[in-house]
Amino acid sequence: MGFRRVMSCFTESSLYLLVIILLTIADAQKRAVVTPTSTSSIKVTVTPPDYTMGITKYEVTLMPTYPTKKCEIGPRQTPFACYFYGLQAGKYYTVDVCPWNVFTQRCADHLFGNGYTKPNAPVFVTLETISTSLMRVRVEAPVDARGIGYFQAVVSGVQPTISCKIYYPGSTSCLLQGLKQGRLYTVAVSSCIFGSNPLVCSDNRTTSAWTKFDSYTTSSGIVLPVTMVAVFGFVIAISAALLVRALRHAKMNKDQSTQAQAANGDLPAPPPYPPPAKQPQATNDGTLAPPAYPPPVYDQVIGDDAIRKEGL
Repeated sequence: MGFRRVMSCFTESSLYLLVIILLTIADAQKRAVVTPTSTSSIKVTVTPPDYTMGITKYEVTLMPTYPTKKCEIGPRQTPFACYFYGLQAGKYYTVDVCPWNVFTQRCADHLFGNGYTKPNAPVFVTLETISTSLMRVRVEAPVDARGIGYFQAVVSGVQPTISCKIYYPGSTSCLLQGLKQGRLYTVAVSSCIFGSNPLVCSDNRTTSAWTKFDSYTTSSGIVLPVTMVAVFGFVIAISAALLVRALRHAKMNKDQSTQAQAANGDLPAPPPYPPPAKQPQATNDGTLAPPAYPPPVYDQVIGDDAIRKEGL
């Protein structure tokens, strides 16, 4: 009887422990999400289970890496995530999340997550204006183009969205259509991994350009934008109107000033004029006498000599 009681207690204890282990395994973790943070790093986020008895840590292993990269998440860590660094751009990685059970000294269960690092961005982007509503986007792929399936070009600040794709490899440009004439557009281009879910793209490269204006050809063969001509004509008309108004205002002020001076008797004296030249007088012998000059002016006398200053 004593042996049976011991076995019965042992069986009940074992059953209780087994139930705990099974609950831990069933609810070890709900999900693991891999999020790219750069071309060389990712973030692994684990949703903690509702039942955590026996779980003391979460061991996360990243594959393929050599040497193997690992990180740990504590049972009460906030946020419930860890990071991996020093990875390759645009590469597919798998993570193995193991909740460590202190009772069994082993992983309660395994959950595999996967994801990409960000691909490298285009080296540079150019915009070629084709018409009043059409632009061509050209890109140069990076040297390390691992994972890139296409380049996505999106016009910024436009609704509905205007975009086009440049599939790689095989193409280097695409057309943006439905633009408006005479406007400055900014286009953002990113490298994207085909088939990634959620979509993984690189950081943006941006550039700007104007669409063409409507135009006509003058009699001399010069092509002028209609909108530009209208703008210039409007500016010239406004400038001429302002100039005429300023001249009229200045003339009005001058007339009012003259009338006020005349009313007060403060008219300025007329400018001095030189006296008329004296006509030469005839002498007794019938000859003309030389014209009279103003008398000399003596400034100072030194000894018997004088310095004469001629009158002007």
